[in-house]
Amino acid sequence: MADGVEVVQPPQDEVEYIHRTYLELAQTGEGLEVQYRGLTDLALNFCKRDHLDAILFAGTDLSLILNEANIQFPYIDCAALHIEAILKNVLQE
Repeated sequence: MADGVEVVQPPQDEVEYIHRTYLELAQTGEGLEVQYRGLTDLALNFCKRDHLDAILFAGTDLSLILNEANIQFPYIDCAALHIEAILKNVLQE
């Protein structure tokens, strides 16, 4: 864990909702408005309730419904960070 970073986990019912939604995205390869709205509402509530600075995206299938143009909450896209690091490493060789 990074120094000075506090990890906050949502309550179990929210974890289960996120898990179900993510599995639906991964299995169908399609994102629905209801999934977008559900995860966005959850994230906004989570940020407000727990005073979060950002939410970490750690699943590539989230890009089926969430992107820079429609995200309404602070976030860090872990997949994008990995891709940037890989490209940087490849281009240095």
